[in-house]
Amino acid sequence: MTSVDELLAALQGVRETLPHDAAEEYRTRMDSAEQQVLAVLRTSRDEAHLRGIVAKAREDGTEQIRNCMTKLDELIAAAGSHW
Repeated sequence: MTSVDELLAALQGVRETLPHDAAEEYRTRMDSAEQQVLAVLRTSRDEAHLRGIVAKAREDGTEQIRNCMTKLDELIAAAGSHW
């Protein structure tokens, strides 16, 4: 295999592992967080609970984005040794 073939194979491998459904999943999670916040607002004004819901949603989305970026960074770093 040539280095270009190896790079293309690596890119395909990364492509297959990327969470293509992540945007919809994140939207669903945010919709769920919104419903939880609205439920808390209807029953109490527990600011700590509300902050916890928002923080969890933020961390879930951030973690998924970081994982994608790490995979891409690893691929780019590996590609340098092929050229």
